[in-house]
Amino acid sequence: MKYKAVGAAILAAMIAFPALADFKANMTLEQIEAEVKAALQAGQSLDAIAQSAVASGVNVRWLTAAMVTSNVNSAAVVTAVITAGGEPGSVVAAAISAGASAGSAVAAAINTGAEPSSVISAAIGAGADPNTVANAAVNTGVDPNQVAQATDPQAPKSEPSKKQTSSKAVTAPSRSTSSTGTGTGSGSGAGGGGGGTASDS
Repeated sequence: MKYKAVGAAILAAMIAFPALADFKANMTLEQIEAEVKAALQAGQSLDAIAQSAVASGVNVRWLTAAMVTSNVNSAAVVTAVITAGGEPGSVVAAAISAGASAGSAVAAAINTGAEPSSVISAAIGAGADPNTVANAAVNTGVDPNQVAQATDPQAPKSEPSKKQTSSKAVTAPSRSTSSTGTGTGSGSGAGGGGGGTASDS
């Protein structure tokens, strides 16, 4: 009876504390996928898997893709991997490339504390629709002006062009100065101030 009790206790402990995934830095994508699936089947949480994998030095993009394709909540994957130390832009791009909803991935990254502009750029770079990305960012509370600049890199370049136009306008008076000098030369050729007056009449 005692052996049965001990065996039951060990089994309960194994269920309560599943073994950590055995990630290694040089793992291939296929190996990471297999390890992620095994860890999920063993009952490990996404946070535990992400922390173990990132700490082991695995490729963050591959890790994110493997977790997304394991039929788990993609937003939760993005949150877990970024929290574990994954670079937000890489995580979002990998999640979208693996089939995650762009809006969910962007919102999850920003809500986790990632810098919005870099997340937006990464999502669009991964092929996400700019409008979908922009709406997701705005809905998380990001300033619409910041979102507009991130989704349209050409926007900030419009202001310097206005400054150049105004600087050209400043050079206009130099032409009138040149014409004034020519007029003075004509007057002196007439011979004195009085001669200049007679010439004008």
